[in-house]
Amino acid sequence: MFARSEYFRDGFTQTIHTQRIVIAAAAIGSFLLFLVIGAVQSQHNNRPQQQQVVLSSARPLGTYDEEIVFTAIMLGKVSAEKGQYMVKSLIMHTSRPLSLHIMATLDARDLMEKRLALVKRPAYDVKVSFYIVTKDQIGQRARRAGIHAEFNDAGEGINLKLLIHEILPKTVTKAIYLDTDAFFLTDPYLIWKDYMQIPDDRHVSLTHSGPKSDNTQLCSCVMGLNLVTMRSPEEPFLPSTLIPGSEKIALGRAEVWNASKTDPNGPWYGDQSLYWSMWRYWGSKKFGRLPRTWNLEGCHDQQNMQLDAEQDRTISKEIENQSAWFGSDGSDVGPEGIFYPGILHFNCDEGFVENIFEEDGYEHINSWGNATKFVTQYKWVWLNRGTQDGSARLVTNTVEKPRFWDEVHAQEQSL
Repeated sequence: MFARSEYFRDGFTQTIHTQRIVIAAAAIGSFLLFLVIGAVQSQHNNRPQQQQVVLSSARPLGTYDEEIVFTAIMLGKVSAEKGQYMVKSLIMHTSRPLSLHIMATLDARDLMEKRLALVKRPAYDVKVSFYIVTKDQIGQRARRAGIHAEFNDAGEGINLKLLIHEILPKTVTKAIYLDTDAFFLTDPYLIWKDYMQIPDDRHVSLTHSGPKSDNTQLCSCVMGLNLVTMRSPEEPFLPSTLIPGSEKIALGRAEVWNASKTDPNGPWYGDQSLYWSMWRYWGSKKFGRLPRTWNLEGCHDQQNMQLDAEQDRTISKEIENQSAWFGSDGSDVGPEGIFYPGILHFNCDEGFVENIFEEDGYEHINSWGNATKFVTQYKWVWLNRGTQDGSARLVTNTVEKPRFWDEVHAQEQSL
């Protein structure tokens, strides 16, 4: 019994000692944990200022330094009724501030200003400048360049597309021209990035099917314009009777038109034939290439690209679908070997409809009619989606009587 009692007593004592050791260890552990937590908490408490600096330095909407620049022509109210959707799609999809330069008649300007006035709080800054031009003014300049085309329903717009660099101010050095019968399906910053990769010595960059393209396979509907090189007195884009000798050094001169048997006063495809003639003559020395993703034809289905329910289509299958469109030169496709729809262009056959963007026009075309309906019926007031403080703004201004560059240059040379 005694031995057993001693056993229990010693065991009990040992147990007590063990418990005390455990308790002490736990206390020490808790104290150390407290110190660690305190240190972490202290370190954490010292971070907010640093984190706040990082957050405050992040660019809020509307404050990007890089501004993307576009230009368009709207001569007449009907042109503005179509062109408003291109402008709307720019504001809808952009991830950067926009600067938009529109050469317009007064009635076109008035319609556009009515739409733009509905946008008070865009996601990014939008600056729209209107340059009020008259058809007589354009015609006179075109005659001085020897390219006056009169036969086409597009009228003086054909001539003005070759003279954009002469109307926009010198502060605008590069811009992307957009036809009014088109709209963006994606972020316009993507085409700006594509254009910025083209060497600075190229005057104009266009979409085409390769070096053997005819004047139907090159499109002047979307163009990257290097306005600095186009205005160069040493090598102007077009000649002028106000600048003696320019007819011998301009990119668009008689020998260029003659080489492709193009009549500058009656080109078959209007300005596109004249751009093609210069591109064919000068090639990649003066002209760059934009990917054809920026000229998806909405009326003809030539690219075999449609909206449908097939979500598991593989890249190889899409290459097969698009291959007929690649032609002999697919060097402008993406790394995966395919195009994606960037700009939808409704270069429909003459007489299809006056305005493809009216519902009775697009509801009869291919699957892209749904995309067209989305852009045309998306409300302008829904573009008020910037930050609550309204840090981004949409502003407009008008230049009433712009002068062509050849007039200004000739006057400066005479002083």
